[in-house]
Amino acid sequence: MDDLFTQYDFSRTIRDFDYTRKAGKNLQRLYESENFDDCDSQEIFDYLYRQMDIISFGDYLKRYIYERAGIEEPFREVPDKEYAEIIADSFRESQTPVSTTPTTRKMSAAARSWLSASTVRRESVILLGFGLRMSLGDVSEFLTKVIRERDFDLESPVEAIYFYCFWNEKKYLEAKDLIDRYEALTEQQCMTEDLSEPVVLKMIDDVQQRRALIGDEKYLIRYLHGLKAQYFRGLRKLEQEKAEKGGAGAWNATGAKASAGAGKAAAADTAGCGTAVRTAGQLLADEEFRRLYQESCSRAYKIFMDNYEDWQRSGKTEKDVSSADLEKILCSGIPTTRSGNLEKSSAGSLGKAFGNYRLSRQRLDGLLKDTIEVERTDLITLNFFLYATDDTIQDPVIRFENFRTDMNQILNKCHMYELYVVNPYETFILMCTLTEYPLASYNDIWEYSYEQKE
Repeated sequence: MDDLFTQYDFSRTIRDFDYTRKAGKNLQRLYESENFDDCDSQEIFDYLYRQMDIISFGDYLKRYIYERAGIEEPFREVPDKEYAEIIADSFRESQTPVSTTPTTRKMSAAARSWLSASTVRRESVILLGFGLRMSLGDVSEFLTKVIRERDFDLESPVEAIYFYCFWNEKKYLEAKDLIDRYEALTEQQCMTEDLSEPVVLKMIDDVQQRRALIGDEKYLIRYLHGLKAQYFRGLRKLEQEKAEKGGAGAWNATGAKASAGAGKAAAADTAGCGTAVRTAGQLLADEEFRRLYQESCSRAYKIFMDNYEDWQRSGKTEKDVSSADLEKILCSGIPTTRSGNLEKSSAGSLGKAFGNYRLSRQRLDGLLKDTIEVERTDLITLNFFLYATDDTIQDPVIRFENFRTDMNQILNKCHMYELYVVNPYETFILMCTLTEYPLASYNDIWEYSYEQKE
């Protein structure tokens, strides 16, 4: 049988060494083992818990430096001290600071921290991009694949500037100068007739469709003026709503949303009135999430009607399916507390590997209310649920292939990277699609996680 996992290239810019290839071969070996058909859930759990390599941010960073520096020693034999020295020297040569804000932290300490980190903040990836003189593609891969966040947010003026600088191989100090110039723009300079709201929205849409536009300095400057104009429009609108409703809302100097709840809700309802209300990818991800959520509610309704007499007698409709009902199906393997909430993720042996992710009713409600952003795991989990409960697909391999193809299309549409077998949760989902009863396997593995103490 052809390899299911090892025939595909899951990486683009950063060479794999053995991370992706090794993960693919291990999964192929797991699927073809003699115990998989009879004890698939236990086999998958044992692999996730005892055998799967968890690749940290520091590991990816070392691999990147190893390739770029052309180190001759075997990869595993290079001491961290050598990597730290390379980072420090490169930061010094490129005149990149250790932080975007004033700090007393030493470069040597920051380098050691990055090299040992399981993950880092977005700011650190940007600084490493400038400090190590990464290409635009390298930085994008580190953002999306390594720390599993969104790509450059081109509706954020700061990230649009970073994008421009990486595109043109400019230094951090040049980016900082552009940011200072943006922050100094006044309302009088930006609220001009040629930067009306329809014009600016057209510019934002054009940039989303063709990111290379802001690789040109003249276009970037005009684009930044347009974003600042939208910031001022958003500020006026929020101030008006605050006066009318007594809510709290504020915008910071760069035009990004403040974290105050009322301000965030107001901004979310006025797409286009602020520079960082929603990126195109976030809007698409939200749209896909709501579609998958509605389809999942319909599927859950069918399950309840087919299996529970109280639902059959109740006269309920699909609209009555709640986030709590979905939680009952998707999290039945997770124990609950006396108050009825899911046991904390840290109590499960897979909590750390899964990044403390569970699709609880609280998370579903937050996603539906726009108080938290849709992540790739939310889309993957709901789409898996649909495939896991699709009675028309009997062959596990066909289910696996169909799910992967469909899921990658959704992720690409939402400006996210494709399924990546080095990520434990995505490995978990993919392996479950290959079992005879995917949803049962999914919940069995969650249950094993809480039975197996760290």
